[in-house]
Amino acid sequence: MSVTIFANEVIFPGLLFCVFVYFLIIRPENQSFELNTLGSSTENISADPLNDVYEMIIDNDYLQSQLEQVSDRQELVSQLIAIAASKGYFLTSQDIESSIQEHTQGSQADYVCLPIGCWRIS
Repeated sequence: MSVTIFANEVIFPGLLFCVFVYFLIIRPENQSFELNTLGSSTENISADPLNDVYEMIIDNDYLQSQLEQVSDRQELVSQLIAIAASKGYFLTSQDIESSIQEHTQGSQADYVCLPIGCWRIS
């Protein structure tokens, strides 16, 4: 009888709490999964994943504050790759470097620019 009470009063509520924590706290928000023909989940597939990541950053104050603290070009690239990966996107450093070259004017030697802003680099 004591085993039944333990299972009903401790294990089941603990299991419910773990499920609650996973879905409401740990699981990244706005992460979507698409099913392929075999029924397994895949990463986010987009025609322009870099633009999707930029839009996600623009809509998220926390991500913006994280990027405001960056003062090194390589750190910026690494942060953007990590943000993209956390939301199911795969970006390479070449993708981001191409975007930097496209949005940074030649006279901005101390700055790195992207569609979401410019950073003074050291």
